[in-house]
Amino acid sequence: GICNRAAAEALSGKRRINNNRAKRMTGATIVRQIKPGQGVTMDYRRERITIETNPRTGKIVRAFCG
Repeated sequence: GICNRAAAEALSGKRRINNNRAKRMTGATIVRQIKPGQGVTMDYRRERITIETNPRTGKIVRAFCG
């Protein structure tokens, strides 16, 4: 499925979620979990959600499609 942008952005500020829940909430079929500042590829994938989580607090800093 294609990642729902509004659903992805709504995850910011929430507690860390697992990949299956992220897929259900956003419609994405690929989940990429990263830490702040971590390098990632710049390829755009409509079916992917990228979730950036602060490892100290367990809070989602940002989440976006692509």
